[in-house]
Amino acid sequence: MTTDTRGSLQPGSLHDALATVPDGAVGYVLSPRAARWFRKVSGELSWHDDKATIPLSTVYALEAFDGTTSVSWERDSGGQGFRRTLTRPKGSARVRAHLWGTITTVDPGWVHLSEDRVADFWVPLTGLDSKSKGRSVRLVYAEHWTEDDHGNTYVKATQPLQIEVC
Repeated sequence: MTTDTRGSLQPGSLHDALATVPDGAVGYVLSPRAARWFRKVSGELSWHDDKATIPLSTVYALEAFDGTTSVSWERDSGGQGFRRTLTRPKGSARVRAHLWGTITTVDPGWVHLSEDRVADFWVPLTGLDSKSKGRSVRLVYAEHWTEDDHGNTYVKATQPLQIEVC
């Protein structure tokens, strides 16, 4: 096990990692065929629709977050993987990154983003109505900084915190 000041790498399966994701958290999974956003509800991943589900056996990466804690998991070559759980420390830098596209459709708890250069996708975001159409969405995350033996500062880890409309 490798440990740093911002969390530890824990060996285990995707199911092990999902068990540590709290209900209400949102996130995404990556597989060779697709990337999909989800919300965890009653212990299960909830997708925008049934057609958007991804067989968990094909997932090679997961990021889930609830504003305070994030869980990331990556599959290794042996079919298992490593999970890292991070809790936002005081003093970490907040950074915002725009997601591709603008809001074209609002469903309860979800927004659809569309942009000519990339595939459309659904993002779990609550509290919006049709007046949000045309607006952008961004991912807010924390950057965890560290310093090496020579005094050089660098980003050791990034931690997703929330999704917001801008």
